[in-house]
Amino acid sequence: MNNKKLLITGYVTTLLGSYTYDQYIKWVILDETNSAAFLGIATAITSVALFFAQFLGGIAVDKYSPKRTMCAMELISATAALLSIVCIMMNFNLLITVIILNTVLVLTSSVYSIASKAALPYFVVTDHLKSFNSIQTACKNVLTLVSPILAYIMIKIGIDPIYAILLNLITFLLNIFWLIRLKPVSIETKKVATIKFKEAFKVLYSDRVIFKMIIAAGILNFYLFGFELLEKSIGKIYFSSVSIYMLIGIAAAIGAIFAAFLVHSKNDSVQRILSFIDVKKMIFLQGMVILPFVLFSNLYTFLFATFFISFLTIMFNIEFFTLVQLNIDRTILGKVFAIIFLIATSTAPIANLVYGYLIEYDVLITCIVTMVGLIILSLIIPRTENRS
Repeated sequence: MNNKKLLITGYVTTLLGSYTYDQYIKWVILDETNSAAFLGIATAITSVALFFAQFLGGIAVDKYSPKRTMCAMELISATAALLSIVCIMMNFNLLITVIILNTVLVLTSSVYSIASKAALPYFVVTDHLKSFNSIQTACKNVLTLVSPILAYIMIKIGIDPIYAILLNLITFLLNIFWLIRLKPVSIETKKVATIKFKEAFKVLYSDRVIFKMIIAAGILNFYLFGFELLEKSIGKIYFSSVSIYMLIGIAAAIGAIFAAFLVHSKNDSVQRILSFIDVKKMIFLQGMVILPFVLFSNLYTFLFATFFISFLTIMFNIEFFTLVQLNIDRTILGKVFAIIFLIATSTAPIANLVYGYLIEYDVLITCIVTMVGLIILSLIIPRTENRS
């Protein structure tokens, strides 16, 4: 298989396991505790690992190469999953074991994400980067469509958490098999990057377009992390149904798939329409699509909001990552992406804590806070033009 097929096959394999496990285990936590606040605390604890992951990822990618870093992260994930299975079999507390495992997986998956973004210029021809990014995103979101269905089946048949973790472990090992077969698209030797995080930050800061988008993403993600927790909790807390829990995940996946499809479209009319939707409009629309649920508070309006928030988020992500890959020296992409992810995910712990208690207090108020916050953010964010 060529590099594209190897990357996509490995990507699909590992994400299918991770997404299905994530959907399944969050329902297990909600079912065990019946508390959105507890899920918020658990998610906030695992989110702290994101901070360490950004620095570790940037250093590892630039020092050891993206390919080696990805393989190492998958191996660590598989080992952590195996140890968790042993702990559960020895009757350790299930929730504590799962939280520890999830923390490790957040750390490894975050480093892996940095490495995978930095790896593309080494294994994919430059002219194909944007196309590959959109294909990869489409695959990712097909998996977000499939994973709630698989998790729903696992929950319905009463599968034990041990087997859910085991399936995830197998996907990590399979991905390693695909990764080790990758070969660089050129024979040039990669120079060891000596740039420091401070210098990498200066590189980003000097590019005003990219820097504005990073700041926007950091603030935006506070609301998106919170809304994601709401999506996970509302099926259990508000509607009390595992079927609705699954439907909400599917709605988000369909929105993301539709966005990736439109961005990848060669139709001139579609591309002209998309060119008018800048960052300000994306964020404003994300706030406005919550309004129907605020007014009518039913399942259909929540699914509508979930679909379009996912749709607009993916549009932003595809354009942004392509922009960085095309405009930043590939030998320093590791530290650059580390800084980007650090800023973009810095609000995750506090967002999960705040939204956990807010959801438990009142779902409608949670949606109003999110809607108003996004609309205000859209008004204060500077206009950013697309250069990719």
